[in-house]
Amino acid sequence: MEKNELAIQELIRALQAEKWGYEFYLGASQRAKDLKAKKIFLRLTQEEVDHQLALKKLLEKMGEDWDIEGLTPMAMPGTKLPSLKKIAQSRISDKEALEIGIKMEEAAINFYTELGRMVNDKEDKKFFKQLVDFEKEHLTSLQKSYSAIFDKS
Repeated sequence: MEKNELAIQELIRALQAEKWGYEFYLGASQRAKDLKAKKIFLRLTQEEVDHQLALKKLLEKMGEDWDIEGLTPMAMPGTKLPSLKKIAQSRISDKEALEIGIKMEEAAINFYTELGRMVNDKEDKKFFKQLVDFEKEHLTSLQKSYSAIFDKS
C-alpha cells in the first residue's frame, strides 16, 4: 500500500473507534441482564479485538507502528455517542446498549466504505470490503437480538 497520510490518519481513527467498541461491548456484557444480550456483547467484544489487530497489520504494511494500548478510545466517526465514562455512569439498559451498538455498527459500515474508497491497492480495497461485511454481520446480529428481546408484540 502506498503511503497515504490521510489513509493513515483514518486508520488510526478506525483503531480508536474499534477500541471504543471493545470497551463499550465489554462494559455492556458485564452490565447485561438478558442472557442473549450478554452473549452478543461478549462475542462482539472479541471481534472488536480482531478488528484492531487487522487494522494494526494494515498500518504496519504502510510503514506505521502504533501501540493499540496507547490509543485513546473514540466513538466511530459519524456517531454522536456519549463518552464511555458517561455510559458506564448512567447504567444504561440492555435495550439502550443494543441501540448504541446498532448506531455504532451503522457508522462503522459508512466509515469503512469511505476508507475503502481512499485506498488504491486492490488487496486493501478487499480488506475494507471484508470489514464492511463484518460490520454488517454485527449490525444484523444486534438488530435480531433487539427484535428477539424487545419486540414481543
